[in-house]
Amino acid sequence: MNVMKNFSQKGQGLVEYALLMCFVGAVAVIVMLNGGFGSATENVISDAGDRLGDASFDYETLTAEDIAPTYKTLNWQAIDTSVQYMYGTIMESDTVDKAIKSEVNLFGDLSAMVEGHLSSTKAEDGLKDWQTFLATMERMQGNSNFKSSYVRGEEIFTIQRLGNSNTVQALYTDGKAVVYYRLAPDANNVMQIETNSSTSYNQFMSTIVNRGGWSYGT
Repeated sequence: MNVMKNFSQKGQGLVEYALLMCFVGAVAVIVMLNGGFGSATENVISDAGDRLGDASFDYETLTAEDIAPTYKTLNWQAIDTSVQYMYGTIMESDTVDKAIKSEVNLFGDLSAMVEGHLSSTKAEDGLKDWQTFLATMERMQGNSNFKSSYVRGEEIFTIQRLGNSNTVQALYTDGKAVVYYRLAPDANNVMQIETNSSTSYNQFMSTIVNRGGWSYGT
């Protein structure tokens, strides 16, 4: 009985060893077909990055010749079209409360899309696309005499370009405190949000606008 048991264990061990060697051989073949272990690993990481990229806004990654590889650019033409559509929705709102909610969301969506990305599609274009967007925003406001300003008692909320600068500001005051969120490119033309609040823009503004009762400012 012991002889048979030992023989069975040895046989099982040989089978397991053969399966293990088959697995190792298969992995080796896959790695070699993909240009070696380094290339295979790079392919896996690249595939994962592509899948993550599919879930984000439309952008292209710059090459090392253009700028640092961590910088990314957005599809500014698509952004410009989307923002024009959103401004059309704001201006056609049948109540002021709907208009301010749309404009608050407009600034929030814009901030989420561009923060941390280059201000133009190509690095060598500098601020061109961002300045085109600012001109579009001002043109749409001017054509419809829309001031992007709202009041509720002593409360005031505005979204506007600061003079001729490259900064768009969302500002709220209740007559005492003043809270601002500013979207502008930094020295490297990478879009950034600046604020004097410890609360994110969306969290802060949602508590402000949801109570309703707003009127257009002057």
